[in-house]
Amino acid sequence: MDIEFPVWFILSTYLIGLTFIYLGYRICAKQQLSLIGSGVKLKNAEKLNTVCKLTGIYSVVLETLVMAIPMFNLFFNLFIIMFIVGITIIASTIFWFALQKIYFVPFTSILTKVTKDVRKGECVK
Repeated sequence: MDIEFPVWFILSTYLIGLTFIYLGYRICAKQQLSLIGSGVKLKNAEKLNTVCKLTGIYSVVLETLVMAIPMFNLFFNLFIIMFIVGITIIASTIFWFALQKIYFVPFTSILTKVTKDVRKGECVK
């Protein structure tokens, strides 16, 4: 019970995959954590290299899975493909929660500092 994916879907998976390759390279090789988000602050600045490597590896694995969806269609039915996508979403959620818990400053502490600065009348940029 295979499903024929349209050409635009196959091309978009390759485009998204190439985008993840590019972002993984920029995060891993150039250590640009700003690509993850603007409010990202590390608990320990010495762990920047570890965080960048983990995020780069995650990006490459995700890119491989996204680009392999049309190829999975040749061997598996749609339900198995959706199962693989679901497992990937769950694994991504676990990865980011673990990464945040171990390496990043919680966002609520950043918001608390900003509100304290605003209450003092200091200009925050």
